Amino acid sequence: MPDANDLGQKRLLAIDDDPHMAEMIARVARKSGFDARPLLQTLGLAQTMLAWRPHVITLDLKMPRASGNDVLSLLKVMGFDGQILIISGLHSTQLHAARKQAEAGGLKVAGEMLKPVDLKTLGALLQELRTATSRAA
Repeated sequence: MPDANDLGQKRLLAIDDDPHMAEMIARVARKSGFDARPLLQTLGLAQTMLAWRPHVITLDLKMPRASGNDVLSLLKVMGFDGQILIISGLHSTQLHAARKQAEAGGLKVAGEMLKPVDLKTLGALLQELRTATSRAA
């Protein structure tokens, strides 16, 4: 019998310690057809992943307590098979290095975006991801 989390709307988890940014990403995701939640800290991430099982994660690389690379390592250990979108204010070389690390670990990275984020570009990418995750289901 399918899990209730597997039915219906695709889920996006916006991980960013800036509450305005996390909520803005979640709002754009909702407009793109996702059920979206912001997550402001990495504490409790594993529990959220297990309970809510998102299909897409947006990830800020510079977080207190745990870096984005720490989160990527956790996602690998947990066997996350959804898409990751790296969104950060760090230099583009750091975003690219994080992407390479994630992909080398078997994670799927849909893209990288520098802050400040262009909302139209974000919305278009999220629409593509929602469509792609719907087809893969």
